[in-house]
Amino acid sequence: MKSKLDNAMARFARPTVDQLSELRSLFLNSLELAHAIGGTNVFRLPPTLHGSRGRPSASLYDGIMVALMRMSDRAENIRVAAPEIHKALQAELERPEFRKIIVGQPNTKAATVERSTYVEEVILGVLKPM
Repeated sequence: MKSKLDNAMARFARPTVDQLSELRSLFLNSLELAHAIGGTNVFRLPPTLHGSRGRPSASLYDGIMVALMRMSDRAENIRVAAPEIHKALQAELERPEFRKIIVGQPNTKAATVERSTYVEEVILGVLKPM
């Protein structure tokens, strides 16, 4: 993961104004979609896992944000289906297999790809019937 981040830093060492604007917009739009899906608790594990409120999870953040960035062309569909996506993600977080993917792995490129791919599949599972 460190090398991937280092490569990204090198690639964007001297970004143009247009590149910065595009990346900022992608990030903020993805963050707004995440908030539409789960509000202020979107990046928290369910309360049943860790205490009364659930703890924030950096790996859940990674999985959701990368998935939403990759799916930016479906933002409006995601926004419309946000309540159903939230329910589906919460249900998946109750499953030990999904929980292991989200919180039971080191923070490597492969683990981040697996997390975001799984989150993307959950979102697509909600969007397909629509």
